[in-house]
Amino acid sequence: MFPRLRRLSRLFSTSTATLNPNPKPETLSTSINNLFNERNLERFVSSFKLSSNSYRFRCRHRIFDTRHSSVKEILDFQKQFTDDFKREGSGIRLISLYGKARMVDEAQRTFDELEDLGCPRSVKSFNALLTVFVECGEFDRVLKAVEELPESLSLNGISYNILIKANCAKGELDAAVEVLDVMEQNGFSPCLVSYNTLLNAFYGNSRFSDAEKIWDRMVKEKIEPDTKSFNAKMLGLVSEGKTADAIKLADELKRLKLKPNTFTFNTLIKAFCKDGNLEEAKKIYVNLTKNDCAPSRGTFDVLIPSLCKTGELDTALKLCNENMSRRRLVDAPILQEVINGLVKGSSMEKAKKLVDLARQNGYSKKNVRMP
Repeated sequence: MFPRLRRLSRLFSTSTATLNPNPKPETLSTSINNLFNERNLERFVSSFKLSSNSYRFRCRHRIFDTRHSSVKEILDFQKQFTDDFKREGSGIRLISLYGKARMVDEAQRTFDELEDLGCPRSVKSFNALLTVFVECGEFDRVLKAVEELPESLSLNGISYNILIKANCAKGELDAAVEVLDVMEQNGFSPCLVSYNTLLNAFYGNSRFSDAEKIWDRMVKEKIEPDTKSFNAKMLGLVSEGKTADAIKLADELKRLKLKPNTFTFNTLIKAFCKDGNLEEAKKIYVNLTKNDCAPSRGTFDVLIPSLCKTGELDTALKLCNENMSRRRLVDAPILQEVINGLVKGSSMEKAKKLVDLARQNGYSKKNVRMP
């Protein structure tokens, strides 16, 4: 629903002539805060347009990160500020904002009309459009856009990386490798991003031997694997049930003085939980926090159900409390499983407190409740 805002009429005049184009920082911040608390949609849009006459307001990128029904009207209105579009960055930003609103056709239309707006158009804005297609799941449009690339433009290394990502997301992994070949043929050297995208796709789709070929090719090109590379391989090993090999890989990560991240620890936690070795999983969780990594939602999604299955409800409850204090909310069924376990174990008071805490964190009565 729309953000809440009050008393907007006091802060925005009805005439652009009275608008201060260069308000003081505190005045601008106050205006923005009040704008995004406006309940009335019509007044919100009107005031947003009025505020857009201020260049400093338009430069606040995050103010456009809204998905309510009038976002198109608000973004379309920005095209009238032609001086902004003398810089390609303004065009790129507008394309990206349409993408955030999942208005793919509008992003495409904006790219097509950049030159009419007086905006320079290079491979940078083209890559912004490709990125919108990928983020919105329009993978076929990535390929079509490349096929219809304007003659004035040519792809760069980033373009090829986006192509690789699009093919991987479609599940067409062999086509993604072909992009890697074409990239090299056109004088662009694949980078770590190129290889990590492929490694994640191949290991993640249980094509372990093919993933190893990609790894060997990366090393042959003298590109050093990073933590993300090792994480992809580790996840592949865990999916194959090779926990011992995954542990060895984690040790190799340390030997190379690469810093493990939350994903690294989550993968090991998943491996031990999958093997029924909860004690080791708990040790990994402790190591996660000792290594200056913050637990993620994925950490709790794996560990809490495993604790419930073994009857370690107090530990599960502790993790639930920690989870909600970090605002990395677990799925409601997982939380309900802990509540049910507490009730079954006659810990009614603990269960009620957890339900109350869940309600404070936005869980509905339908999804989380006392059994």
